[in-house]
Amino acid sequence: KGTKEDSKTALELEYGAVFSGIKNKLSENSEYEVVTPSSTMAVRGTQFEVVYRKVAKDGAAMKILTFEGKVEVEPVGTTETRLVKAGTMEELVKVSAGSYEFAGETREIQAEDLSEISATYLKEDIEKNLEELSGKEREQKEALLKKAEEYLEEILPEIKAKEDKGHSELP
Repeated sequence: KGTKEDSKTALELEYGAVFSGIKNKLSENSEYEVVTPSSTMAVRGTQFEVVYRKVAKDGAAMKILTFEGKVEVEPVGTTETRLVKAGTMEELVKVSAGSYEFAGETREIQAEDLSEISATYLKEDIEKNLEELSGKEREQKEALLKKAEEYLEEILPEIKAKEDKGHSELP
């Protein structure tokens, strides 16, 4: 809602994953948020993925992978916030009813952290725009491109082989 100068976008993610690619940096008075049962993410001109999963009986886990820009993450039930920078990720876990916390320290994104959708998108987007970049941003994008290619070449076939094996064993 709003105008280019003061828009507000809020996505509610109850379960699953959402990949957001915000190409143009938002104005100072604009907001873009992803709200999950475990946290709220606020962004400005970035690419990121949020994956929220229910685990075990009453558990839940979430990961936030930032590919470009920065994402501010605030778990529900705490006042702690972290700024997740490009090339890094955060994981959150449910600690009690309606309360979540960071599962550990901020860490670099690895190939196995990617999904097929994010790896494919990153590979296409980075290859298309790599020549326009320079310096640290180019190095960071090249590192992500390498991880996306590793996922698509090594990890994805392993996942598909396991899925195929699991389906062939069904009655």
